[in-house]
Formats: sequence, C-alpha cells, structure tokens
Amino acid sequence: MRHLYSLLFYVLLPFILLRLWWRGIKSPGYRERIGERLGDVSRISDSPVIWLHAVSVGETMAAKPLIDALMTRYPEHQLLVTNTTPTGSAQLQRLYPECVQHCYFPYDVPHAIERFLDNIKPAILIVMETELWPNLYHQCSENTIPIVLANARLSEKSLRGYQKVTSLVKPLLNQIAYLGAQSEQDLDRFHQLGAIKDNSGVAGNLKYQMMVPDDALKGATKIKKEVGQRPIWIAASTHQGEDELLLAVHQELMESYPNLLMLLVPRHPERFKDVAKLCDETGLGVVRRSQRQLPAVTESIWLIDSMGELMMFYALAEFAFIGGSLVKTGGHNPLEPAALLLACATGPHTFNFADIMSTLLAKNAIKQVENEAELVKFFLTWLEQPDLARKTGEAAYQVLQKNQGAVEHLMQQLEGLVEQ
Repeated sequence: MRHLYSLLFYVLLPFILLRLWWRGIKSPGYRERIGERLGDVSRISDSPVIWLHAVSVGETMAAKPLIDALMTRYPEHQLLVTNTTPTGSAQLQRLYPECVQHCYFPYDVPHAIERFLDNIKPAILIVMETELWPNLYHQCSENTIPIVLANARLSEKSLRGYQKVTSLVKPLLNQIAYLGAQSEQDLDRFHQLGAIKDNSGVAGNLKYQMMVPDDALKGATKIKKEVGQRPIWIAASTHQGEDELLLAVHQELMESYPNLLMLLVPRHPERFKDVAKLCDETGLGVVRRSQRQLPAVTESIWLIDSMGELMMFYALAEFAFIGGSLVKTGGHNPLEPAALLLACATGPHTFNFADIMSTLLAKNAIKQVENEAELVKFFLTWLEQPDLARKTGEAAYQVLQKNQGAVEHLMQQLEGLVEQ
C-alpha cells in the first residue's frame, strides 16, 4: 500500500510544485527555498539533533512551551523546527531568531525523505498534532529514529476517513514510539485505528500552556497610552467571507459607541490588500498597521496587516471575536485571548477546537453566536456592562490554568527516547 501511495505522490508532485508556484503569486514565500521541500538541506550541526515538525502558525505557537522545555532540558542538542507554510516559518523565526534551526518540511516521497534524513541525521522526531506521513515514518523506523506524536488529535470525521485506508495507516501508528493524545476521546479514536495502547496515553493539550510574551504586554501598554481612552475590540484571524460581516457589526456598534475602534486582523497576508479595500468601502476612517501610523480620533478601523503581533493586539482590546468561525473554516485558538483574561466570542463553526470549546462553554468562559446579529447583541452588552466581559475573561483564564500539564507529561515520555 505504501508503494502505491509513493507512486501516486510522484505522479502528483509536478502539480504540487505548480500549485506552490501559483500560490506564490499572492504569497511570495511559497516560491522561496523550494529545494528544502525536496529534501535539499545542509547538515545543521555536529551535535545530536531534535527535530520537531509544526505545520503552520497555530502549531508553532502551541509547540513553543515544548520547544522552550526541550532547549532547557537538552542544551547539548541542536533543535530543528520544520514548517509547511511561509506564515509558520516566519512565526518560528520571529520567536527564535538564533537558537533554533529552521527549514521547510520535505515532501513525503522516498528520495526527498531519504536525502533529508541523511543530511540532518535527527536523533528523534516530534510531530505536532496529526501528521501521518507513510514514507517519513517508514524511513525513520528503518533508521531507528524514534517518533513522538505530540498534541495528537483525531476527529470522528478524520477517523472515518483513515478507516478507509487502514492498511496504510495502521503500520504508521505501530512505528510511533509514543502517541500523546489531547483527550480520552482522541486516544480512543487512535486505538480504533490500531495505535498500540502501551505506546500511547492522554498527554493533554499543549495549547493550554499558552504564555503571554512580555514584549506583547509592553507593546500594548505603550499603544494604549498613545491611542487614548476609547473602547477597542478585535476581530482576529478572519477569513474570506467574514470581514464584510464583521465590518457591518462594527458599524452597528458605532451607532451606540461612535468612538469605538475595531482592530481587524486577517488570517492570511495574501488577503491584506483585499481586506483593505473592504475597509475603505465602509466610508469609515481606516489606518493600516503596515503604514506604522496610529489611528486618530476620526479613524474607526485599524487594519492589522502585519504578522506576529496578534497577542499584542489581543492585549490592547477589551473583548474579541475569533475568526474562521462565521464561515466553515473551523475556528482558531480561543486560548490565546484566554491567557489575557479577554472576553471572547466565536461563530458557530469551531470544529477545529471542539474539545476546548466544549470546556470553555461549560464554564461560561466564551460566547458562541449563530450570526452577526447575535454578535452585535453580545458586544453591546459587554460595552454597557464591562464587568460581565471581565467575568467571562476571568472564567476563560481559570479554564486555561486548570488544564495545563501537557509539557511535563511529554517531557517525561521523552526521557528514554532523546538519549538513544
């Protein structure tokens, strides 16, 4: 089955590279360092290498506490982090400009994987969430490189999909040295696929280890002094189809609070120009973060067309909306605002964070709305009664605190593996 998979991947590879080039029209980062995606990397260190893979921005941020713990516990090792997307790559390099090596993740074709492993010679591979790559796992097993699946999650939908190719997936799961699932439900689904019970357990969710960078707090404090006393809300990580709805929400809120400032943060940089046009069409005063100007009193929308500053702008706001949830994208991490005790709302589509959302909703620590009309209602309540918003944010922070411990669990499991 793996050989058939490899043949299919080789057939599709020219089209995958063509798509990469096409995506580079709007996001030039996709056209950079293509050789790395084919396994063409240089030897990074004479020290033993710990390789951690995190697909994009969300996985990179979730991995940060684990990366910090690895650097502290294994200072004699060189840490390599790979990403798949340019945004993930940029985020990683902002977080660790010097002490962590970085390159793109190789495509899962035998020659690219073999070339990559020969050059890097990792002592261990830690994979964030659910990245199951047949050739990578096979060659790591052949080279006695332990594989740890960290923060592993598996939805019912994904389980049904993988069950159609059990003959391909089960050998992968058997090659994992340790599988740390986010929850009991995730662990049960992995066991249904064939994961070895002795090599798996519930580690918890690394996203609960969210830490607020000091520079984010300092930056927000400075901006608050310069922007002045006005209510501020943030629409974070928005996707196509949401911006128009959220701008309409802002206009309705301004009828009651004319000095309200909206921070609009699109998820993908290739959309910055289009979202700026939507902002201009509202007729409201707009300023762009990329212009390095602060919003004046007459400007009601601050378009955050920059990367790596989301936590700072969360810290600047009084309440938040998390995007990707009014459209069927699945939402984004609600624990980032929780770390700042920030009241938060989402739309109905939050399947990417189903377990976290369930926990937050049970504690009245987040508000979930069906549409923009309900969002206006909640936000008006929070503007009129800031104590209610404060209580929601405090409840979210308590949930965050009570569910920590994933890093410690994973570090214990790594004890006998990293030293091999």
